[in-house]
Amino acid sequence: MLIFKKPSEMEFRQVMRMVEKYDISTPNDLPLDSFTILKNDDRILGFGALRSQEGYTELEVVGVAEEFRGKGWGKMIIKKLLEVGPDTIWLATDMPKYFEKFNFVPSKQVPRELARKINPVETNGFGIAQPSKPVTGRNRVKAMVYMRKK
Repeated sequence: MLIFKKPSEMEFRQVMRMVEKYDISTPNDLPLDSFTILKNDDRILGFGALRSQEGYTELEVVGVAEEFRGKGWGKMIIKKLLEVGPDTIWLATDMPKYFEKFNFVPSKQVPRELARKINPVETNGFGIAQPSKPVTGRNRVKAMVYMRKK
C-alpha cells in the first residue's frame, strides 16, 4: 500500500543514506520534519523536502530510490509537496523543463538566500567577495516559482 508520511528517525537515516549514495546536493541541516517520504509497505520509494526560511518556502530536494526510478514516483512526491505546502514555493534547479510540468515558472526576482544558490560568491585570497565562474549548459541553475491557483 502506498503512503505519504513524515519519516521516523530510522527512516530519516535511510533517506540520508540515499542522499549520500546518489550524491544529491542537500544541506545537512534539513530537519526530519521538513521531509515527506513515499512508502510502499516497508520500502521507501522516494522522498522530498520543503524548507521554510526567511519569509519563503523552497522545494529543497526530491529523490527516488534507484530501483524505483522511471515509474512516476518522483512526480507523485512533487505533487504531494505542492499540495501540502504553502501557496508559493520556490526552487533552484538545473532541470527547469521538468518543473514546468508542475506549473513552476522562471523568475528573475528571487529571495536572497535562493539567489546565493543560483549565483554563488567565492572569496579571493584577500577575503574579498567575487562571483564564482558561471555554470553553463545543463548544469546552469535557475530560479523558479510555483504559485497555487485559487
